Amino acid sequence: MRVAWVYRVSPIIKLRDREVELFSDPPNFFWEIREALGFAKLGHEVILVSTPNLSRKVDLVFCASDTQGDIAYRIAGSQDVPFVYQQISATPEYEDEVWRGIKHYMKLSDAITCVSKAVYRGVKKWAESENYKGLIEIVPHGVDTDLIDRIPESERKHFVYCGALFKHKRVDWLIRASARTELPLVIIGDGPERAELEALAMIYHAPVKFAGVVSEEEKYRILKSSKAVLHASEGEQFFIPAAEGLACNCHVICYKLQNIIDTYGDHLVYFETFEELCDLMKKYWETHGNPEGRLAVEELGLTMNKRSQKLQEVFRKVRR
Repeated sequence: MRVAWVYRVSPIIKLRDREVELFSDPPNFFWEIREALGFAKLGHEVILVSTPNLSRKVDLVFCASDTQGDIAYRIAGSQDVPFVYQQISATPEYEDEVWRGIKHYMKLSDAITCVSKAVYRGVKKWAESENYKGLIEIVPHGVDTDLIDRIPESERKHFVYCGALFKHKRVDWLIRASARTELPLVIIGDGPERAELEALAMIYHAPVKFAGVVSEEEKYRILKSSKAVLHASEGEQFFIPAAEGLACNCHVICYKLQNIIDTYGDHLVYFETFEELCDLMKKYWETHGNPEGRLAVEELGLTMNKRSQKLQEVFRKVRR
């Protein structure tokens, strides 16, 4: 199967099996790209595109970024092939300009994949109101366990946060908790709040290291030397770092959100107050990782290979 994989900002890249052309550093690309690589490993050909100008014939168009529906629809229309739309948000009732565009192309698609149960519920509600007749399936994100398995285990000597540095992520909670407990924290990622968070860490004399943006290999090395992944975000649809942490045999301590519970159940440790966060950090500092974590990822079906297989099933259904 040859698939046009529509992504936000990528150049046109040909992926077949394990080969990547015109692209030298896959670990630093976003999830849409890494998941395209995973799908290509099933033996399919993937052409990553960010413009509607695609001369090569494809069998299907997959819109991996929910803001690129126009490009995906134009390619599918020009080649008269099915169009599958990935939805990552559970809130299609929004009426701003971005969401009006997203819903317009959702309605024109032949199928919609949802990254979590919460997203699925939101999309189903929208589909009923719009009389949408296309296929709707849950296809969660997956972690690259093949890569993780190549990273050696290490002494677990800190906590870790992995993600963007936005205000709603409440990384300030984690910094203050690190200062309160005097337990080390590594922060992976970047974003508009970084300077303010670095200043906060200095004010509190918190044992915090800002690692910035790192390669996939380096991220997994840090995770494999971590006691637990910490997360205090007020809003998440899927929470990829939880799956990554479990796959690296970390405990995952996160703010209690129903969307997250729907996906991960009792495989994570939840808190609701700052004091509970501090208490859990002290408790899990005494552990040596989470030996059941990797098994949980397999049980939950959150591997890259499982995701690719589910996408393959959806693509085959819409091509019939």
